[in-house]
Amino acid sequence: MKLKLTALIVGVLLAGNSQASEQHSQYKVTITNLTRAQVFTPALVISHRRGVHPFTVGEPASDELAAVAEGGDIMPLQTKLSANKRVVDTSDSGGLLEPGQSVTVYVDARKHARRISLVSMLIPTNDSFIGLNNVPAPGG
Repeated sequence: MKLKLTALIVGVLLAGNSQASEQHSQYKVTITNLTRAQVFTPALVISHRRGVHPFTVGEPASDELAAVAEGGDIMPLQTKLSANKRVVDTSDSGGLLEPGQSVTVYVDARKHARRISLVSMLIPTNDSFIGLNNVPAPGG
């Protein structure tokens, strides 16, 4: 696919949620829609180690990313990323996110998952998405 997509980060906050046990360590990812008229489809949030890039700005989109940007379907990308040994956890926001609203998603922080990525389609577009790509997660 020759589609080129540009990532737009809109109001994403990361907060470490360190708990007593490494078994239960999670990242709390809060997504706030700061747009005036764009709705976000369910967001896919990924915790991972270095070397995972759900997209590369300026490069042709993978088929899985195109499914997100063109139809809001996160499942193909989630399936592909879940098969990557560097991906620790994936989770989604569950529903549409209207302008001015926020949603919080939790992902596993174990196994040296020190990076966070995120993708979601912008509605009513047919080829745009917001993205957070391989960003260092907070320590603690």
